[in-house]
Parts: sequence; structure tokens; C-alpha cells
Amino acid sequence: IDDTVITKIDGERVYFVVNAGNREKDLKHINAHLSEWKASGKDVSLTTHEDRALLAVQGPEAANTLQKLVDIDLSKMYFSHFTVSPIKGIESFITRTGYTGEDGFEISI
Repeated sequence: IDDTVITKIDGERVYFVVNAGNREKDLKHINAHLSEWKASGKDVSLTTHEDRALLAVQGPEAANTLQKLVDIDLSKMYFSHFTVSPIKGIESFITRTGYTGEDGFEISI
């Protein structure tokens, strides 16, 4: 697995964002492990969100810029925190992350 962001949503769910260039390879790897876990009796599943787009807002003004569009207090989101919040009425998955060396957010809409 290369260039993947994994975030714990709650006690039973995690959220993966895989690099588009490695998507097929990474999903094959993840599904192989899911098959093993299922075979051992674990209740696991994978949902892919084919209908979503991913946007990155990065840089020193990322939080101030995104804050204008959401009702949640972004200053309370720590690095790698995940939340669901509407942006202009559209359900959005928001993760605080930065891969450019700057603070930022990945938004899945």
C-alpha cells in the first residue's frame, strides 16, 4: 500500500483514501486481507465510494478558507481527525491532513 490515508471514524469503522494511481493494486491488497479475516469469522466489509470526488485544501490559509464553508469549528479538528459535515448542503467527509508539509484538509464530496 502506497500513499494511503487511513482514519479511524469510530470504534468499528476506518476510512481509507487510496492514491488514484495505486487504486487497483491497493484495493486488491485490502480485499485479500478482508477475505482472510472473513474466513476466520470476523465481520468485515469494504464500501467503495465511486460517486465521490476528492479535493485537497492545503497551506497556511487552509483552515480559514474552509471555515467559511462549514458550520463545524475546524480549530477543534486535530491532525488525522475525520468528520462528516455539509458544505453548502452537500454531505462531505472532511479529514485534517497535510501531505505538502503544510496543514490542510481532504474533502470527499
